[in-house]
Amino acid sequence: MASVVHTQQLGRAVTGGQARCMVELRNTGTSAWKGYQVVREDGSSRSSKPFAVPATNAGGEATVVVQVDLPRDHKGASYTATFRLQDDAGNTVQVDGEDTFTVKLLCSVEALRPRRMMARMLHPLNGRAMFDDVQPSSSLNAKIAADELQVSVTPALLQAVASRATQLQHDSCGLSAEDALAKAAQEFGFDDPSQTHDLLQAIA
Repeated sequence: MASVVHTQQLGRAVTGGQARCMVELRNTGTSAWKGYQVVREDGSSRSSKPFAVPATNAGGEATVVVQVDLPRDHKGASYTATFRLQDDAGNTVQVDGEDTFTVKLLCSVEALRPRRMMARMLHPLNGRAMFDDVQPSSSLNAKIAADELQVSVTPALLQAVASRATQLQHDSCGLSAEDALAKAAQEFGFDDPSQTHDLLQAIA
């Protein structure tokens, strides 16, 4: 038997990313824990492997850090994940009198910048090492509105995409560098998979 003593979210969580939470469990049984693990009960995870529980004597406490993939389409300000504690034989160990226990995570909705707004970050003279919020000329605005803007892949553009990817990875806990680069490339309007691949190769 066990009980949840304390849970604490580690870092900021964003929908579409991965959240981490520290769970402190108390062994309320009469025998020591050895080979115990915590497994995700609902949803899907990038890593299906269980989370190992340190060996814990009866009456002692153990700390486990679990990871949760937050669905990209989740709209709420919080997300609840359900877990199960298992012994070394895979049997369910009750936590606070229940077969499962939950962890509540605070999260924010991922907000991708509109691609046309990202296009406006490009200076009218594409190729300059300056990417800012200066509004483009009326003629360039017309091309943006008509989706006729053609952007050359220049060192300055690659630098801007890489910088945005770094920001995305920092804001979204658990987002890989490759996923962050792909997402940043999409924000800049590179939707075609072959274009995105070439762009990522150039940045790498």
